[in-house]
Amino acid sequence: MTRLAEIEQERAAAETELNSAREESSELQEAVAASSQELTTIGERVTDARSQEASLRETLAALSQKAAMVSEELASAEQRMQDARDTETQALEALAAVRQEQQAMAEDRAGLQATLTALGETREQLVTEVQQAQDQRNDLQEQLSELTERLSIRTDGLAELEQSYQEQQQQRSSKVSALTSGIAPGRYAGRPEEGDAMVVAVFHEGGQFEMNGDIDEAALACGSAVGRYAVEDRLSTLSEVSGAGAASFPMLCAIEPTDTGFRLVAAEGAPAPSGNGSGDGESDDEAEGGDQAQDTDNDSGEHEQSAACALDGLTFSRLQ
Repeated sequence: MTRLAEIEQERAAAETELNSAREESSELQEAVAASSQELTTIGERVTDARSQEASLRETLAALSQKAAMVSEELASAEQRMQDARDTETQALEALAAVRQEQQAMAEDRAGLQATLTALGETREQLVTEVQQAQDQRNDLQEQLSELTERLSIRTDGLAELEQSYQEQQQQRSSKVSALTSGIAPGRYAGRPEEGDAMVVAVFHEGGQFEMNGDIDEAALACGSAVGRYAVEDRLSTLSEVSGAGAASFPMLCAIEPTDTGFRLVAAEGAPAPSGNGSGDGESDDEAEGGDQAQDTDNDSGEHEQSAACALDGLTFSRLQ
């Protein structure tokens, strides 16, 4: 029975080694699954490991078969030894038979020892290959880390591109809105073409506007003011203004769209700037009208007479 226990222990050790080899093979398969395109060489080693696993299975089956045969032989020997104790007359013959069987078992034991030696060599070879596979896995993990870092960099770059695209879309939307409606409702910062003056203007959807800030009244002829605005055919008319400086109202200005908002410029055909917004003189554009220019105040035309644009060159940029 002691011999059988040793064989069982050897068998258990072989199964443990086989399970260890299976676990290592499973880990290799998981690593290959994670980077299938870059782990072709690992696939070949996994194939070799599977082949060796199959060989180990065959060896284990052979050992199990031999262990069963040895168990049967041991049982038979014990039965014969018991029979020999019970039958003294047959003791010599039984002893001789037992000795012969023991010799056969010794030969089997030598064979098992040789098999175990071969299994030990195979185990060392598997350990070496597993170590190599682990080294390759570590290399692949480093490569995956590099790829992850590159992916993160590309993701950040993509986010920047998306943000830039959204900003461009917003600018384009603002420009399209300005092209279609003239002035998009919102809050703007206005600056003249020259100087450091700045005004903050709010254009409401209902047609009201507010202008506040550091305005150069000598240059723009306008101070902090509130009033109404109307847009038609890219022409803006400012009217009902209170709190203004020396400017005259209603004031007619043309609208030029920009990437960030719009610019107010003098409208073509508008009267030239004057002290109080109206006078007896004729502009160059009105000279062709002859006597009609003298009867402007009495004309029942379609639009009210407007003053020239005193905000010429003031550029408004939309605030976020």
